[in-house]
Amino acid sequence: MAPLHIARGALGLALPRTELILASDQWIRVTGGPVARLLGRGSRKLQARSLLGLEGVTRAPVDGHLHYTRLLLEQEATIFVNGVATDVARFRSDRGSA
Repeated sequence: MAPLHIARGALGLALPRTELILASDQWIRVTGGPVARLLGRGSRKLQARSLLGLEGVTRAPVDGHLHYTRLLLEQEATIFVNGVATDVARFRSDRGSA
């Protein structure tokens, strides 16, 4: 699925601070603004693709190959990208084992 382009300020509260490109399955945390009006809650953790339909959130055009870089940490964490809280998955060395 194509990544999403989130225009500056599309999430309300002047967020993101500058345009932002995210994988559609990236988990983010949003509070208030247009998201609350769209989804009916004031604060919520959701996948970026849930924002489609908001003004300023569109599928990003992809020319040629698309490469994603994922940050994996020893424990789950929240990092801020252009002011937007994004969740980072915990790296598990035991993936795929029983």
